[in-house]
Amino acid sequence: MWQAIERGDTLEDVGALAARNAAFARQSHIAAVYETIRLEQQFVASLQGRTSDALKFDEGGFDEAASLGAIASAAFGCGIVFHHIMKQMLAFLHGRHAEALEAARQAEPTLGAAMAMPIEATHHFYHALTLTALYPAATAAEQAEFARLLEGKLQKLRLWAENCPENYRNRYTLVLAEVARIEGRTAEAMDLYEAAIRSARDNGFAQNEALAFELAAQFYAARGFETFANAYLRNARYCYVRWGAHGKVRQLDQSHPHLREEPAPLNPTITTSAPAEQLDLATVVKLSQAVSATRARVSPPESRAQ
Repeated sequence: MWQAIERGDTLEDVGALAARNAAFARQSHIAAVYETIRLEQQFVASLQGRTSDALKFDEGGFDEAASLGAIASAAFGCGIVFHHIMKQMLAFLHGRHAEALEAARQAEPTLGAAMAMPIEATHHFYHALTLTALYPAATAAEQAEFARLLEGKLQKLRLWAENCPENYRNRYTLVLAEVARIEGRTAEAMDLYEAAIRSARDNGFAQNEALAFELAAQFYAARGFETFANAYLRNARYCYVRWGAHGKVRQLDQSHPHLREEPAPLNPTITTSAPAEQLDLATVVKLSQAVSATRARVSPPESRAQ
């Protein structure tokens, strides 16, 4: 089931697969695996907006504590680490970065149980994005710690991207874009966001394409490029709709009410070079550089590693 999530399958298809797998695990009396699948079903339910809160697994009266207790009793470490990472992902996707960082910290000691599974890389990807999100407002001591952690995350992501670019280039490039953003390397960040979007789209990762569009929208909004920000945000929303993450779509609609009033793009591939923007890219780059020149520079590690 988790590989279906990693592939970017629609959440509706993932849910159908999960129901079949859960039934098989239950009939086979594999309690720990059954409970882990049930947690994954709650993860999907949260993305679809069917839980009372993005970080609560309570759809349909589900007892999260009892499920975790059964997994712990069976000493099934895989289920424990999956739970932490799913909470980490949900917290980040909903902009709750402090909670995402705490979930990542809880996942780290148990990560050995997921070694060489696809979710291991997902943990490092979201952890890195959380660190870059929190970095600008962090204390000097926290920034030093974040920089040290980012260096390790980037090394892992680069290795995976080099060995399997189809799966991992989009993730590595998006983290590089976020590092370039916090370092004030505006023009480079723009190129990296585009590369991340393109790689995710070309390889069918709707969830990562949506995330790259959303982070790029935040990047442009922070620099006053409202037209770009709105275009990217619309595309992010469209990708989340296509994935089936209606809970995330609802969050975007609440934060940006104008999105609901605009039709979805026929081809969600608007980038900074798209003619629909009717803006001169060279001018945008110059403006971005002028804005970034007035900002203080910060120095997370391995920011130029590509």
